[in-house]
Amino acid sequence: MVRILLLLPFLILASCSNEKELPEPTCEVSYLYAISGEPTSLTPITGVLWVEFLDSENLETQIRSLFDRYEFLDEKLFPVGNFSIRVPFGLTSKECDDLYQSLEILNQDEFVAAATPRFRLDRNGINDQIPWTLVNGISIHPNNEGDIPAILEWAFDNGLDWESSTYSTQSFVVKDVKTGFEPLEIAIKAQKELDVSWAAANFIVPIMRWP
Repeated sequence: MVRILLLLPFLILASCSNEKELPEPTCEVSYLYAISGEPTSLTPITGVLWVEFLDSENLETQIRSLFDRYEFLDEKLFPVGNFSIRVPFGLTSKECDDLYQSLEILNQDEFVAAATPRFRLDRNGINDQIPWTLVNGISIHPNNEGDIPAILEWAFDNGLDWESSTYSTQSFVVKDVKTGFEPLEIAIKAQKELDVSWAAANFIVPIMRWP
C-alpha cells in the first residue's frame, strides 16, 4: 500500500512517511464549510500542526532550529523522510488552547511562511477518520470571466495576495497569517459573499492507493 497526499483543489504527490492514520483528539469548535456544495463540519485536531517554511533550502536544519526554539514541539515526533517545504510537527500537549497558542507563536516566527491546523471531517453524520491539513491557499473560480476584477478587489479587501490564474481560477494566499485558520475562514466568507462557481481553501488530504 502506498500513501500519497492530495492537495485540494489541485493534485500533488508527496511522501508521507510519518503520517498517522487516526487523528488526535479534537477541539469543541467546528467550522461549517461547503465541499462540492455539501455542508461539511471541520473540527480542529489537537496535538499536531503543519509548518510551511519560507525557504526551501536546508529544511532539516530549519526543522531542528524550530525544536531548539520551541519546547511545545514534541521532539519524539521529529519528522523523518524526504522533506518538502510543508512539514508536520507533533505537539507535547493535546489541549485545544495549546494548539491555538502554538499556531500563533509559530506564525510570528521569521522563518515560517504559515503554520496551519489539521481537521476531522463530518459529512451527513459520517465521520471521516482521515484528517485534512489546511495550507495557506485559496482558489476562487468565477461564474464569468468578467467577474474577475470584482473578485480581485474583494480578495485585496480581505487580506489576500494574488498568486496565479489557471483557466479563470484565481489563486491567492493570505498575506498575514496569524492564527493559522485564516485560509479556511476567508474561503468560508468568500462562499457566502461572492457569486462564483466555487471558492475553496487548499487542503492536503492523505489517500490510499493500492498497488
